[in-house]
Amino acid sequence: EFSQRLIEATAEEAKVPVRSVSGQNVVWCPQDGSQVAFMSCPIFECLYHGTRGPGKTDALIMAFAMHVGKGHGAAWRGIIFRQTYPQLADVQAKSEKWFRQMFPEAKFNRSKMTWEWPTGETLLLRHMNRPEDYWNYHGHEYPFIGWEELTNWADDRCFKSMFACCRSSTIGVPKMIRATTNPYGVGHNWVKDRYALHGRWWTTIVLDNPVDSEGRAEPPRCSIHGHIDENLILLAADPDYKRTVTA
Repeated sequence: EFSQRLIEATAEEAKVPVRSVSGQNVVWCPQDGSQVAFMSCPIFECLYHGTRGPGKTDALIMAFAMHVGKGHGAAWRGIIFRQTYPQLADVQAKSEKWFRQMFPEAKFNRSKMTWEWPTGETLLLRHMNRPEDYWNYHGHEYPFIGWEELTNWADDRCFKSMFACCRSSTIGVPKMIRATTNPYGVGHNWVKDRYALHGRWWTTIVLDNPVDSEGRAEPPRCSIHGHIDENLILLAADPDYKRTVTA
């Protein structure tokens, strides 16, 4: 379930088209299909993949937001990565679009690229281009770690290095690695290998007992496929979008 603020924010506050869930106007909620699956996934590591349109970035942002106001306070810390700061523009814009309506008391520091809530929660938008960039975060605690467009990284070194930071010294705080990606990019081979997507890119797969390259056990992980046809809001607003992206 989402925090009460997320679900109960009114369409008038949001200045976005009205949506109704159980007879109640809401600003944002996951659409049936892959968004619901991603948002409710109980597995530690989850990749949301597919071509343009199913709402992957929104779901990544909301995967953090759904635990705001749940009593974790400053222990609920998140970080979302892209390779460069300019690439974070879309994540920043979408977070500002939704959070300013759902959490009007939250503050976004543009110079620090950080969201802060008066109840203590924080979400950082950061870049990581090289494995050496890990040392900017060494020793930090981020129970939520997100990666936007995972195949943009040529190998898994940046991604894997941050696993050591996905922790919390506070009991009861959820811990999760979340990522989104299109099927293209320089890193598509390692991403396909990690999530067993070779020949099965358009499917949803759960790996209960994965191992690393040296045969050591790793936490369970899964991949969830999303398709533009699930995004009824986008297609209603822009009926020609499918033809635009396939042209």
